[in-house]
Amino acid sequence: MKKNYKQIYCEMLSQNPVNVKSLGQPEKDIENIRLAMVGELDSINLYEQMVKTSNNPKVIEILSDIAKEEKQHVGELQVLLDELDPQNHDLRHIGKDEVRIEFPNIGHKEDENKI
Repeated sequence: MKKNYKQIYCEMLSQNPVNVKSLGQPEKDIENIRLAMVGELDSINLYEQMVKTSNNPKVIEILSDIAKEEKQHVGELQVLLDELDPQNHDLRHIGKDEVRIEFPNIGHKEDENKI
C-alpha cells in the first residue's frame, strides 16, 4: 500500500508518549511546551537535511534561514519551560555546570542572557 504525504510526514515527526488528558493543567502546559520543542527540533533536522541534499543556492539559503528560525523557537520555548517548570531550569543549569567541569573546552559561551 502506497503512503500519502500526510502519512509519511506524520511518521517523520516525534510522537508524544504522554497521555495529556490524564494530567492537570500545569502539567499539560509543560508537556505541550516539551512536545513543541520536540517538533521544533524535528523541523531543524528536516530543514538541515534538505539543505544537504540541495545544489540550488536559493533553496539552501532559504532552508538554512528557516532552520535558524526554528532554533530561535527552541530558545523561546526553553524560556517558557523554565518558567513553568523551575526544576527543569535548575537541573538544566546543574547539567551545564557539570559539562563545564568535566569538559573544560566545551560550554564556555559567556553570553548567558540570550537563553
